[in-house]
Amino acid sequence: MLRACPDLPQYVTGAGGDGFTANYVCNANWKIMIDNALECYHCQTAHREFSDMVRLEDHKVTLYKNFTYFNLPIAMKSENKAYPIDLDHDVLTAEFWWIFQNILLGRFPGVQNFYVSRFDPLEVDKTSRVTVPLKPREATDAGAAERERLRSIWTANVVSAEDQALCENVQRGMRTAFSHGWYVTDPNDHAISEHAMRYFHDLYRSRMDIEPLAAI
Repeated sequence: MLRACPDLPQYVTGAGGDGFTANYVCNANWKIMIDNALECYHCQTAHREFSDMVRLEDHKVTLYKNFTYFNLPIAMKSENKAYPIDLDHDVLTAEFWWIFQNILLGRFPGVQNFYVSRFDPLEVDKTSRVTVPLKPREATDAGAAERERLRSIWTANVVSAEDQALCENVQRGMRTAFSHGWYVTDPNDHAISEHAMRYFHDLYRSRMDIEPLAAI
């Protein structure tokens, strides 16, 4: 994380609507929400504005002991369908770290930022997601505050809303005659691969003393 964001120890907590105002309760199991965070198979169709901002074909997911690292560079255009980016001052790579079991940390492209997000199960089909935004003590440039405002609006009203709808739809599907599904894994195309999600499932099953899933 410090390699990605060397100034992180000097960051302060965002307040008063700054940063990522994406706290909400989702009508889905917490594991469904983690699944959603661990693959970008859904990004091209479900997150069209995000997909316009980044280079999905360069998505890279690395698995470590008890955590994963996601790296996704932007398309290097200041104007995109999500929000404006200053190519001279802003973060130019989306980076996310998932820590087993329910912690997600990361930084979106755009104004210098970092966030910590936690998924807490409330009921079998209800989960609270709470996010704490972090930012530099001082703005990087004169236009940073306005770009951050636009990104905050987009985060809460677009990408978070899209993810919430996806997870709730999956939960509805799980209540049907669902028995088991298949993993889409491709070591050469991480934009469509679900190997990080499968890694999460195997970690969870090992903690629950359940046999790991057989290789397919």
